[in-house]
Amino acid sequence: MSIPQVTGHLEHVHGVNVGYVRLAGFFPGAHGELRQEVERLYQQGAQGIVLDLRGNGGGLLTEAVLVSSIFVPDGVIVSTHGARSAPGRSTPPAMRCPDTRWSS
Repeated sequence: MSIPQVTGHLEHVHGVNVGYVRLAGFFPGAHGELRQEVERLYQQGAQGIVLDLRGNGGGLLTEAVLVSSIFVPDGVIVSTHGARSAPGRSTPPAMRCPDTRWSS
């Protein structure tokens, strides 16, 4: 038995069609599944999206950044700053959102 990682539905709230999407974790491919669900809801008439991360178990940082890029069109999503790095390790550069602006 498999539990869906991305689920969504449309609700009519105070005269507005709102898409409600739940993301269970930042698993490999989460951003693609989430994008498909968000696009499906917009095609059904959603005027906005609520992203529910309650109970989200976490996961891959790269997926979290890609998920963010669905909603944040450009800019730094994650950066690290520290007084010093561990020997032999460097602090990774800031992770930026790719250009994923909506075409509609």
